[in-house]
Amino acid sequence: MEGGFEGWKASSYFIENGPSGSASALSGIGTQDRGACAAIRDKLTMRSWCIACGHSKHVLKRSNMAIALNHTVVTARDKVASAKFFARIVGLTFEEDAVGYFAPVRVNDALTLDFADSAQWISDFAKSAQIPVHHYAFKVSEADFDTIFGRIKAKGIAYGSGPPNPVDDMTINHRGGGRGVYFRDPDGHILELLTVE
Repeated sequence: MEGGFEGWKASSYFIENGPSGSASALSGIGTQDRGACAAIRDKLTMRSWCIACGHSKHVLKRSNMAIALNHTVVTARDKVASAKFFARIVGLTFEEDAVGYFAPVRVNDALTLDFADSAQWISDFAKSAQIPVHHYAFKVSEADFDTIFGRIKAKGIAYGSGPPNPVDDMTINHRGGGRGVYFRDPDGHILELLTVE
């Protein structure tokens, strides 16, 4: 991947034991610049691989932020039929009485697939999108919510309380006694942070 480490600043990785300002110092290192990678190898531990150039000798360490995919939306022509099919095929339970805007299928203790009727989803959330709009919700701690939400506000990104309200009404929700916020990525995908399921 050309362009070096610049694109990683918002990723879930950081450089461990690197020099001060290492992200900018390493920008421009790409797949064809292995010599530059080797020159910095001794400043990094041998823990993982480098997303920026694919070199397997760099050190990356996962951040301490606890974030887990909580649910995602799966669009379908018939949400109930698709949810039932998925549940039956993989051996999960489908609960008819849980069907509302979504037809949810609980995959495990941490993840739910929310099946939605495609036409309704497009009408509600993807009217002007040039690509299919997806939704990803991440459960985070209260402290991590504060950190991430602070970045959203600092960048001037529109956010909202989410369905049934707009995803850009500049308010958060307090479902289940926690906090939640929706915002869009540059392609229009809807991201959600929540502290309570």
